[in-house]
Amino acid sequence: MEQATGEIRLGYSDPGMNEIIAVSPAEPIAFTRHFDQNEDFFLRLPSAIVVPSLPIHHDVRRSRPGEDYLSALRDLTRTLIARRLAIFDGLSYVFDPAEVQRPTFYALNEQDGRIDLYLLRLDLSFRPTVHEITERGSNDVSPAYRTDRLYVEADMIPVTGIMGSESDPEGVRVEQIVSETWIGETGRESGSTEI
Repeated sequence: MEQATGEIRLGYSDPGMNEIIAVSPAEPIAFTRHFDQNEDFFLRLPSAIVVPSLPIHHDVRRSRPGEDYLSALRDLTRTLIARRLAIFDGLSYVFDPAEVQRPTFYALNEQDGRIDLYLLRLDLSFRPTVHEITERGSNDVSPAYRTDRLYVEADMIPVTGIMGSESDPEGVRVEQIVSETWIGETGRESGSTEI
């Protein structure tokens, strides 16, 4: 059986952000894992954090984020590290211009001769029923809010090859982008996806 193949290109990786997440907490905090009524996965933190206001708009043709976005994201990441949240261990940051409200972190993991791409996305979208606004948003920026819930998405994707070097990958070739669906439909072969 021949598998459809595709590529995932890794975009801009901010050195400043990678320095921040390289600091691993000596004694990580305990958090609990939950799903909300919409089946979104979140980590419940022992105490609330404030998620800063982030720019909403980004031209997807620009592969680098603006400094205001990076500054806010760095501050949030420092807060999570200072709270001893160890979800970033071994990961690198990569900017996804199509998902500015969902910062992406990744790692290439090898086990038993197989390489997998681990993707962790923080979903920083404001949820009015569970978040408390601390600073109003606008048409250009999201509201800042207080929460003890950190919504995350994690994926493990089998990799058939690495583009560039293993220490500084430009992207990966994956076994299959879209698998057979529950009603028997199949996805078509994809050329390239960038994150």
